Amino acid sequence: MFRKANDKTLFSSLKLAFESSKALGNALRGKRGIPDSESGSTATPRFQARGPPLLPTEIIRLIFQLIWDSEPTGVDVQNFRQACKLFNEIGLEYIYSDITVSLNDGDSNTGSLKKLIKHKRDILARISRLHVTGFPPAPRRMGFISLKPPRKYSSDDRKTSRDTLITLLELLEPDQLTSFAITGRYIPERIDRIPISLLFGKHTNLCQLCMPITLLFRHGVNTSEALGSAAMPSFQSLILTDIQDPRHIADIWTLLQNSEDTLKSLAIKSPENSELKSFLVDRGQRGLSTALPSTNLSLRRIQDLHIEGFPYLSEVLRDCAPNLINMSNLRMLRLERCECAERFLSSTFGPYSTPKLRSLQLIETGSSIALDGLLLHLGTMELETLVIVLHPWEGGIKWQNIKEGGLGRSLKRLWIQHMSSYSGPHNVLDMTNHSAPYTDTFFPHGWPKLEEVAIDTNYLGGNAIVLPETVKVCRIVGQRAQNVIVRGQPLAKNVERIIDFRSEEGYKLNVEVSAIGTLDHPDTKRVIRHPFFYNVLSELDRNGVPVSSRAPVSIDEAMKRVPDSHILWYDRTDKPWSGRHGSFWD
Repeated sequence: MFRKANDKTLFSSLKLAFESSKALGNALRGKRGIPDSESGSTATPRFQARGPPLLPTEIIRLIFQLIWDSEPTGVDVQNFRQACKLFNEIGLEYIYSDITVSLNDGDSNTGSLKKLIKHKRDILARISRLHVTGFPPAPRRMGFISLKPPRKYSSDDRKTSRDTLITLLELLEPDQLTSFAITGRYIPERIDRIPISLLFGKHTNLCQLCMPITLLFRHGVNTSEALGSAAMPSFQSLILTDIQDPRHIADIWTLLQNSEDTLKSLAIKSPENSELKSFLVDRGQRGLSTALPSTNLSLRRIQDLHIEGFPYLSEVLRDCAPNLINMSNLRMLRLERCECAERFLSSTFGPYSTPKLRSLQLIETGSSIALDGLLLHLGTMELETLVIVLHPWEGGIKWQNIKEGGLGRSLKRLWIQHMSSYSGPHNVLDMTNHSAPYTDTFFPHGWPKLEEVAIDTNYLGGNAIVLPETVKVCRIVGQRAQNVIVRGQPLAKNVERIIDFRSEEGYKLNVEVSAIGTLDHPDTKRVIRHPFFYNVLSELDRNGVPVSSRAPVSIDEAMKRVPDSHILWYDRTDKPWSGRHGSFWD
């Protein structure tokens, strides 16, 4: 049906391709069977596309992939499927090959597990990437999603969720899944342990996994006994959450045993106030040599590394996994709540051992003194993304070292924040006593590639921000950013006072999208929420002077305007990976 055109001349082939593409466009817009004569066109009947478009199937798939990757897809996908049988087959492949379902009933955005298991077997057979989310259903229109605490789940709810998920895994064919993820708050309290035979024993091609480790292994149970006859897959991307106990370190090594030459992305996360964290803090403070489960594994192809909640990281890796991380291959490193990591930072980013990172993210990790020295050693790395969030009890930091160390030449994204509500003498962005050309200030000069910034309100001081002309996205974070919100919505005058950008000449800049606020910390009892987003538009007034206006927009509209922004979607926890290939930071 979808064959190549048989015309002998190049002109005829081009016209056929044009008519075929136009017919495909009509199908995507929901227009079917409308000849050119009815629309007033004088095209010859020979090239009217009354049937399926004469395009190779590969091109049709590529076009649909572009539609599918744009958010939201919605009506376009349904119009595409209604065009013909092949279009419907391609649409079904994309819709069900990579699917997200909710543990919550009544979630209109993703659908629930209960609804999915009622589908026909031929539909379920298309699933290759399965993401089960426990985040509660909520509108994606504007501002914070919800401030209400999630409802409590009874033992009956837990059993129902577990049984439904196991039923779905049993319905899938062997070696069908290549990616499996479970995300959400309080997942271990909502789902009981999943039989390993239904994952590793049944799906040997599983290459991406994201889930709490407590759903795989019980504390005190021998890992080899839990595995049984199941062979461990060779993972490409592995995200392990809810690492609660020192015994879980041995479980991590078990999961990695066949992934030395395949794993590219690794995240290991221990929650706040876990038994593991208390154990590591006591071990580090007292200088104990308490044995930890050790391994000689070496992840030779590791590129993305995210470690959360592991104090005294250098001592932990030295004693139990000295060869685990090949720092020379890393392109992204994110350390979060890793207290007392100064020794790890100094050894990793010393003058003779600096890796070639593209993204460095230090969140409540390292002292301000250590970070001051660290920033001077990063200029040789050609970093594109730098995120530094200081711990509440840490003092100030010499942010000018970012420029003096040479990082300003390569950075495209910059996030600077202090978790403390202290509003003392922060003058990094103080423009009060400065004027053009601003040669002695942090902004706007010395940042030729900077496109996105996130700035703590502590560093604003109520002054308009003079940003580089290349910046298109600005996000306001920090404790004081929440003061703009009154009864769940920000006041216009408060927004005007905080989101105020100007150029060297004092004119408003055309920052395309701005945002106020951050997500709740994952350990809080609140429901996930997003910042407030604003489209920032610049126009000329009657005197020809640029003036800016800002209008609140929905999350979907902000995504459509800046879909590739890292700063705006940085702390989204509803999606484990940033792309189909399992990367944390595409």
